[in-house]
Amino acid sequence: MRGGVDVLAPVLNDGSAEYTPGISENRSGTSKFYHSDYLGSVSRETDSSGSTTSTKTYDAFGNPESSTGSSSSPFGFAGSWGYQSDSDSGLMPLGHRYYDSSTGRFLARDPVQDGRNWYGYAGNDPTAFVDPLGLRLYASYAGNLGQELRGIGGGLVGVAKGMFKSVLDGVIGIAYPGGPAAYACSPQKLAEAWNSDVAIWNTLRKAWDGDPYSGGTIIGGVLGSCAVAAAGEVALGGFGDGPGEPGGGGDGGVPPKLPKRPFKGEPGTVASGVEGVRRFGADGFPEVDVDYADGHNPTDHAHDWGRPPINENRGRPRPIRDDDPQLPGR
Repeated sequence: MRGGVDVLAPVLNDGSAEYTPGISENRSGTSKFYHSDYLGSVSRETDSSGSTTSTKTYDAFGNPESSTGSSSSPFGFAGSWGYQSDSDSGLMPLGHRYYDSSTGRFLARDPVQDGRNWYGYAGNDPTAFVDPLGLRLYASYAGNLGQELRGIGGGLVGVAKGMFKSVLDGVIGIAYPGGPAAYACSPQKLAEAWNSDVAIWNTLRKAWDGDPYSGGTIIGGVLGSCAVAAAGEVALGGFGDGPGEPGGGGDGGVPPKLPKRPFKGEPGTVASGVEGVRRFGADGFPEVDVDYADGHNPTDHAHDWGRPPINENRGRPRPIRDDDPQLPGR
């Protein structure tokens, strides 16, 4: 009935009827309309007056469980995805391979040899995924909804955890330049998350693998901790860099933002910034940078500056030495 591997061609014809997968069929001038369930299976057919002419239910792997009326349509299980059953063998030609619902497996190996089980169907999770091409998984309608709900749930849990964690961040942040918000939202805190076992990369991987709850929890935690610490600092007047400074010591001012390190300063002096600290050489330009851990380096580290002081002459990361300027809060 179909040529090539496109199971989702808009109109298909087997000589006795024209089909629009997931929508309708026209047989000898008489139209019937498909109604799908959460997985995309055609669970009911109606005529042009809206009356039900047949119903059918399937298990998760596509085996018929119950039916009423009669239907000649090959589009049943996951029919909205273009799945169709061969009337003679009962097999389903899914793109590059035939699928046998009675065993829940493909008859041929995965052409791209992805994963460990090259014959398995839908990652053995047929309520969440479909495989209309026999090559890769697609989240089903139910899978998409489930992922969205799990992601939202994980985000809410993460925000709650972040709010609780922000109390600790706030206490620690009193001694940190810029106050609790600067601490909770600082590069080293975000870098710690990036380089931990719950890293942002793992968050994206978990979401891709169908576990957005964990991803939502991580992201929500970071956002909750950072936002609540910032809000609390504003409400309390901030802690600032120290007494006598705007926003410092709880004087009711606006909490200062920790700036980036200046590129020029008094020879031999040390300047702090959001990235870390910088000591200036005899010419007033950067001599040594000591940086907090970041997305590229999992630990605090230092860089030596060559001359002329241009980016190309900023040395590669090295361990911090005793004679290097020290990072605040370390």
